[in-house]
Amino acid sequence: MSMTETVIACLSCWSRSNGYQTVAVSQVSGSERYALLTPDRYFKSMLRTSEHIVFVHGCPGAPSSTKLLVLYDKELHRNRSNHCPYLVFKLVQSQVVDLRRRDFMAVVKAINEVLQVIPAAPNQPVVALV
Repeated sequence: MSMTETVIACLSCWSRSNGYQTVAVSQVSGSERYALLTPDRYFKSMLRTSEHIVFVHGCPGAPSSTKLLVLYDKELHRNRSNHCPYLVFKLVQSQVVDLRRRDFMAVVKAINEVLQVIPAAPNQPVVALV
């Protein structure tokens, strides 16, 4: 049996829906993983979606270390497209929890790490948010 819940995540993309979002997720039965219930709201295809876990340290107002899960469209990311959506969730002890205002800099740092660490396709420039 899977448990469905809504959490506040942050969507970073070039659209009007950019920013904090209420996202419906369902915990996959027998695991610590979660599934998006409406992935088409954020991504063209879940088959093109990848994830990256980031530990962010030293953000004002946030705990000493914040664990964030960043979902992104790997094809748009590899092409360094301005249209690549990044959907960020906060994790506490393997549970998805609401992002708060104080977590915003951690979200920016997490997306920046994905931009720097996950390689682009050859001949694509590496960009940074900060």
